[in-house]
Amino acid sequence: MNEDIKMFKCKLIKVKSDPGGLRTDEVIGSAAKVPEVGFVFQMMSKPLTEGTDVRFIETNIVKDVKKDGNSYLFRTNSESVYKLEIEY
Repeated sequence: MNEDIKMFKCKLIKVKSDPGGLRTDEVIGSAAKVPEVGFVFQMMSKPLTEGTDVRFIETNIVKDVKKDGNSYLFRTNSESVYKLEIEY
């Protein structure tokens, strides 16, 4: 079965991160799914490193999520906290 994956534009903002977490304070890119408890959150953006095609971001497993309008505040198992803003 071949399904089309619908990506949405988004911005991931680091609220609190463990030392090995997100390298920048925010990432603008796209994702296929919003954060969901029990799963990692994944998104793609423009690369930080020259010579690569894409930057792939994957958080630790999501521990809890709060939705507020077009944004999600979520915490991971490593106690990192991120805000995801969705663009429509």
